Amino acid sequence: MNGNDFVVADSNAIIYLFDGKDCMNPYKEKNLIVSIVTEMELLSFPKITQKELVTFKSFLKECTLLALNDNNSH
Repeated sequence: MNGNDFVVADSNAIIYLFDGKDCMNPYKEKNLIVSIVTEMELLSFPKITQKELVTFKSFLKECTLLALNDNNSH
């Protein structure tokens, strides 16, 4: 992820990105912002494999994590 373009990504967008959906091509070079809720959704999927878990954790380290607090809740 390069550049100064930031995009907020939800869990579906990240799954589409990993599935190689063409609609996600413009976002491959963006700096992704991921909420803590999205992180929890991705990592708590009941059928997630160990390989997917490792891949998602590695990916999420490259993203900006958006915590939930009063500053960004309105």
